[in-house]
Amino acid sequence: MDEGEVAAIRLAHDQAADLLLMDERKGRQIAQRLGFRVSGVLAVIADAARLKLLDFDQAISKLTQDTNFRVSPTVIEAVRSQL
Repeated sequence: MDEGEVAAIRLAHDQAADLLLMDERKGRQIAQRLGFRVSGVLAVIADAARLKLLDFDQAISKLTQDTNFRVSPTVIEAVRSQL
């Protein structure tokens, strides 16, 4: 886990956050063990798509092409099927 995830968990703890946004697997596991509810970017995009705030496929395409965000096609398809 890098400094960013450690800082995010500390901040969430200090602020008694209801939800922690984190994508890194190890950081998510540790945060969950500490009792935090954790969500990732993919869930935020899916929620926005459900609310018709954006197009899911366009957002995922832009995210995966323009950033270093990685997610398996299987996970994307699973989320898409729930929309």
